[in-house]
Amino acid sequence: MKRTFAKRGLMSLVAGFFLFGVLMLTASRAEAQTAGTPYTWMGSDEARQELEVAVVDLYNQLALLQPGTPNYNTKLAHAYYYRVIRQQITQGTAVIIAVDSALEIVSGGSDGIKPYDTSVFDDVTIDAALKQQMKNNAVDLLTL
Repeated sequence: MKRTFAKRGLMSLVAGFFLFGVLMLTASRAEAQTAGTPYTWMGSDEARQELEVAVVDLYNQLALLQPGTPNYNTKLAHAYYYRVIRQQITQGTAVIIAVDSALEIVSGGSDGIKPYDTSVFDDVTIDAALKQQMKNNAVDLLTL
């Protein structure tokens, strides 16, 4: 009888250590996720609304500018980038991931299918400085 209780006691002790270890591992993973990004990102619905407003504002500004000028091309690149982010969020991608993956699509780093007609976008060159500016603006727009 004592042997049976001793074995059960040992099993419960092992199970307790296992549970404690699992809890410690998941706690450190959650901490690593929050420590990796200093931003608090908006939810999907709020981000989509902000992007819609930003795109409408950019297109209103584009109507007043001369096509082909650097300012026009920068605003056009931002509008296209925001549209791609919005499409990815609508498809279920997290906001933080959509910001990075849309930047790769817009800047030509991804061979994926382009979500919009890119013929008006052919004259726009996205260099490293514009790419960084676009990402910074998207982070400013989509974080709390």
